[in-house]
Amino acid sequence: MATDTQPPHPSGLQVAVIGAGPAGFYASEALLKAGARVDLIDRLPFPHGLVRYGVAPDHQHTKGAAKLFDRTAGMPGFRFFGNVEFGTDLELKQLRDQYHAVLLCVGCQAGRRLGIPGEDLASCYSSLSFVNGYNGHPDAVDFAPDLSSEAAVVVGNGNVALDVARLLLKPSEVLQETDIPEAVLAGFAQSKIRTVHVLGRRGLEHSSFRSPEIAELAKMESLQVEIRNPEIANEPEEPAQQKVVAAIQALTTPRPTASRKLILHYHTKVVDWDGSRARCVDTRLTETAAQGSTADIPAGLLVSCIGYLGVEQSDLPFDHGIISNEAGFVQPGVYVAGWIKRGPSGLIGNNKACARESAERLLADFADQELNPREPDWFGSMSKPTFSYDDWLALDSEEKARGKILDRPRIKFRTAAEAAGFLEKS
Repeated sequence: MATDTQPPHPSGLQVAVIGAGPAGFYASEALLKAGARVDLIDRLPFPHGLVRYGVAPDHQHTKGAAKLFDRTAGMPGFRFFGNVEFGTDLELKQLRDQYHAVLLCVGCQAGRRLGIPGEDLASCYSSLSFVNGYNGHPDAVDFAPDLSSEAAVVVGNGNVALDVARLLLKPSEVLQETDIPEAVLAGFAQSKIRTVHVLGRRGLEHSSFRSPEIAELAKMESLQVEIRNPEIANEPEEPAQQKVVAAIQALTTPRPTASRKLILHYHTKVVDWDGSRARCVDTRLTETAAQGSTADIPAGLLVSCIGYLGVEQSDLPFDHGIISNEAGFVQPGVYVAGWIKRGPSGLIGNNKACARESAERLLADFADQELNPREPDWFGSMSKPTFSYDDWLALDSEEKARGKILDRPRIKFRTAAEAAGFLEKS
C-alpha cells in the first residue's frame, strides 16, 4: 500500500495532480522534469484512465501506451495514491493547504444525453456506461446488456460509435483475444445481434471515423456494410477526409457469405426509443415537409455515442462542460489539463501538448517564488486503503499472469476490495 516516504528535491515545488489518465501522466512528466515533486491522485486503485478503460479492448497495441506512464512513475519525486476520490475523500481546500499547486486532470465523467423519450430504459446505454462495461471499469461491475435481439442501434458518427458497433458484431472467438471481463465475454458469446445500425445526423462527408477504424471493418470477412442516404451534398476539401469518405464507400463491396451486417444511416436522427424500436426522422427534411418522414428501426438495444461532458468540480468556474481556464490556469494555485480543460476531443497523444501547456503555465507562475517545502500528510487520516504505484505494478503483473493461463492479454481486477485482498495475501 502507499507509503509516506518522499525523496527530497531542492526545488521545493509540491504539486497534487488529480486524475491518473494520459493528461495526468503527461503533466506529471513535465513537472517532474522541471524538478517539482508530484503526488498523482486517482479515485480508482488502478491508474492509466482512458488507456485502461476508454480504448477498445481489441486495440491492445494502443493500450501499450501505459508503458510510457510506467517510466514517468519511476522518476524521482513521484508518488501515486489510488482509491482516493477528489471532492469526497479529499477536498480542494485540503490540497491547497498542503500543496503549492493543484492540477486537475479529471476528464469528462458524464455522457451527453439524447433528450428523447425512452432514454432512461434499461435497454438504452450511454457510450460512457457501455464502454466502461466492456472495459471492466469498477463503476460497471454489473454490466450485463440484453443482447437477445437480432439488431442494435448505435447513435453517433465518431470512433466510439464504430468501436461499439464493431465489438457487437465481432465473433466471440475473436473477442476471446481481448481483455474484456470474463462475465461480459460470456454474455457477448451468447449474443443474437447480427445487425447494427449506426445513425449519423449529418451526411457521409461529415463522418468522424478514423481510417484505421474503417480498415478494421474491411478486415472483418463475416461483415457486410450498407450505407443508407449515401448522397454527399458537398465534397470534403481536406484530402484526409476525402480518403475517409472513399474508405467508407469501399466497405460496401458485396460479401455473399457475410453473416453480420453493419448499416450506416446518414441524415438520420433518433427521436424516440421504446426498447423494441428506434423511431427516426430524416434530418434533411424541413418541419413542414417532415409529415410521414418517420421510420422505425426494430432493435432491442440502443447505445448513444454522442460525446462526453465534464462534471463541475469544487465550485470552480464551469462553462459548457469544462472548467473555465486560460492556458490551463483557473485561479491562483489551481490548474487544469486534458478533457476538463478543452473538452472531449482528440486522441490519447493530443493530451501531451495540452498537459505540457498547463504544466508550463504552472511552473512559470512559481518561477520567481521562494517556496517553503511542504510535506503533505492528508493520507494519514484516510479510512480506507490507498494504493501506491508499486501496488499497481504487482496488480498489473497478476492480471497478466491470470490472462496468460487463458491465452488472453490480462484478466482485470474489478474492484478496490478485490485488489486489496490480493495485495494483503501476496
